[in-house]
Amino acid sequence: MTRVKRARGGAALALSISLAAGALAAAGCAEPAAVRAAPASAHGAAPAEGAAGGPPRAAPASPAAPSPASPGGRRASLQFELNERPFPSPLIDAVVAGQPTALIVDTGASHHVIARWLADELALPLSTAGDVAVDHAGRPLPVSRVERATIALAGWGSVDAPALLVVPVPDALQRLGIGGVLAPQALAGPGRAVVLDLREGRMTEAPRDEAARALRARFGEAAVVELGHCGGPNQGHEITAAATVDGIAVTLKVDSGASQSSLFAASPAGRRLSHRAAGGRSAYAASGKHTLPVLSGARLHLAGFDAAAELDLLPGERRGACPSDGFAGMDVLRTCVLLLAEDGGLAACAPR
Repeated sequence: MTRVKRARGGAALALSISLAAGALAAAGCAEPAAVRAAPASAHGAAPAEGAAGGPPRAAPASPAAPSPASPGGRRASLQFELNERPFPSPLIDAVVAGQPTALIVDTGASHHVIARWLADELALPLSTAGDVAVDHAGRPLPVSRVERATIALAGWGSVDAPALLVVPVPDALQRLGIGGVLAPQALAGPGRAVVLDLREGRMTEAPRDEAARALRARFGEAAVVELGHCGGPNQGHEITAAATVDGIAVTLKVDSGASQSSLFAASPAGRRLSHRAAGGRSAYAASGKHTLPVLSGARLHLAGFDAAAELDLLPGERRGACPSDGFAGMDVLRTCVLLLAEDGGLAACAPR
């Protein structure tokens, strides 16, 4: 999760890259830690090796037009494997400015983002306007912008992105060949929905009302929760969901870019429960590695998900622009299907 302060008229970026070090170790990068990675999907595919000494390359992505066999709209496969090993967040093959790469599909990102290492490798012309991003560990990040860069997603086609933001990512992600972040909620047009099925590993597009009916029919009304929407002309799109932690009502940012769910230590729930936190978990944010205390055994209820969870306790507190008490990460969202629309959308979760 990254916050950006920018001159008036520019974009304010929220970018969530918070991956447990153990999960990256399971993907073949970073040191081991006592953290379980999200289960692998049958859709996973390993990227091809890059040049000697360079990061592995994702398999070439096809920028082909949407398949006419899909009456509901566009569709793409999500991957939960990298280098034939589990990866905690969903990935999608893409072509960015002509270069095949892999992107993290991150509902916690308010904008599509290119990794700085990829922008440098492609010699993309960057501009800056004094942007300074601060991640949830309180570390600053430089932010740049590239105009008219093209993105095409395998199986989905081209993405409308007149300008892309550019930020550095941890070396661990560069070594894995991950070239940026896709904000899937930004793909939803008027009256349409992007359905992010994190259970089955696919992303589809359909009319919003039709997708909502299908979601309720599949899971039942009790397992469905409305998603809130924060954003504006310069803020992009962020989505939230109501939940409870040990019976305490919270609002969580829906964040497929985070491997673990979390609470802000200064939030009302964080303050009430922080005395139970112990130890520490190593994780990678946008600025690099950091260590967080962990609240073990907290009962988390979100839509149809109701189970004990291990929650990271983050520094910081609720933001006025998009208030939340923490983040629902992939330890929860791997059980969910998200319907992402301009007004927020729906989430449905059920035991796997």
